[in-house]
Amino acid sequence: MSEKTETHNSATESNDKTSGAERSRATENDLAILFPERELVLRGETVTVREFSFEESLRAGAIAQPILAELGQLIETTGTESTYPDLEELFARHARAYIELIALATGKPVEWIATLPGKEGDQLAMAFWVVNSGFFTRRLQMRAMSLRTAATASASANSSAH
Repeated sequence: MSEKTETHNSATESNDKTSGAERSRATENDLAILFPERELVLRGETVTVREFSFEESLRAGAIAQPILAELGQLIETTGTESTYPDLEELFARHARAYIELIALATGKPVEWIATLPGKEGDQLAMAFWVVNSGFFTRRLQMRAMSLRTAATASASANSSAH
């Protein structure tokens, strides 16, 4: 009997350890959501990519207009959200605006970012997207809600007129 008890206890302890590891990963994921900063070493210096503050998001909204317009069209056409590799061409077409947004999120000068070696620039661009993709998503959602509200109001006005 004691052998069965020991085996059961070992299995339970193993499950408890797994649960602890899973809880730790869940906590790390929660922290990444709450504090989505990323640190990279670029040109030998540590660069922090921050999520936009409210004020920065207001400035970023103006800079990002052409990206948001094209991103909205892309989502309407494909019906899904795209992954970063799918979006690289879009960002390339709006390279200066994308670099300005990265500069805003890092506090680094635009020219410093623009002249990074390709591999480091790619790492920085990807980190920026991971940290600030929510900025783009929220604006596209607000735009879609506005369009739906306007369409509903227009349909109501047209039906009332008849």
